[in-house]
Amino acid sequence: MKRAEFLKGLAGGTLWFVAGCQDNKDNAKKEKEKPTEAAPETKCSADFVDGTNQANPDCDPKKRTLDKRCTGKLYKVIYPGSQYDSANGRKLADDELKRAKDFYTKYCIDLTVEEVTFPAKTADSFKAVYTKWFDDVVSDIGGKDKLGKSSIPKGDLGTFAAIADKIQKYVEDDVKPKGLKLVVVFMDEYIGGSDGRDTLVSSSQERMMQIGINWIDSGSPYILAHELIHTLGKPGRGTVGQVTWPHSSNCPKKALSHIERTDPRVTTDLSDRYLDVEEYKEIVTNHAAGLLTCHKIK
Repeated sequence: MKRAEFLKGLAGGTLWFVAGCQDNKDNAKKEKEKPTEAAPETKCSADFVDGTNQANPDCDPKKRTLDKRCTGKLYKVIYPGSQYDSANGRKLADDELKRAKDFYTKYCIDLTVEEVTFPAKTADSFKAVYTKWFDDVVSDIGGKDKLGKSSIPKGDLGTFAAIADKIQKYVEDDVKPKGLKLVVVFMDEYIGGSDGRDTLVSSSQERMMQIGINWIDSGSPYILAHELIHTLGKPGRGTVGQVTWPHSSNCPKKALSHIERTDPRVTTDLSDRYLDVEEYKEIVTNHAAGLLTCHKIK
């Protein structure tokens, strides 16, 4: 540009200069608005044992590459008034949830946790009904020393089932979004259905998507990850998996699904365990009754 033209431009204003700056800003804005390409998903590489219903199981863990990623949510309930309902108890529950999440992340199953908080009136109701139920159980079986060793009378079983139902109903109806949910309850005593016995033990429910971890198992690392095998493998709310529901893997001290303890009142350490190949296949096929969302990693 000649000096005369430059001066003329100054005399006539600086719009041409401002416009030039604006063009630069617009170009910078467009650069920023360009969609960034998502980083490609990484396939998981995890160790498996292969011992489901096999007379000669392969219990030496072997790495397999997985091309599916699944996501799901657990709804955490600290039972009001239980020993978990304290600072120390909550830490123990959170530690166990983290162990379970970390375990399944290795298998490309990413779980998140949402805590459920009851209104004061509802919490007080849960406390009262549990206290009454527990006192009745102790009385009916002949003392606290019989806990976990004697079958629970039918009437007490029915009362506990009503407690479990009420928890599930609250979470599914009053916690948004309304609908089927996988609930994990931390409470002093629990009766489930994964072992076919009417005893007090951490367990999974057959007729709904609920897991209970009792206070004894606050000292049992990976007990929740174990119970999740049963529940994640369910094809429907009230139906169970053919492989994941029973303890099918013949790899003791290697398969997470294989629990060696015979006394439910004794803790168990399930560290350094693995999923069985067939258990994993059933989980990614049944999708925890549709509560797991899975896709293929490209």
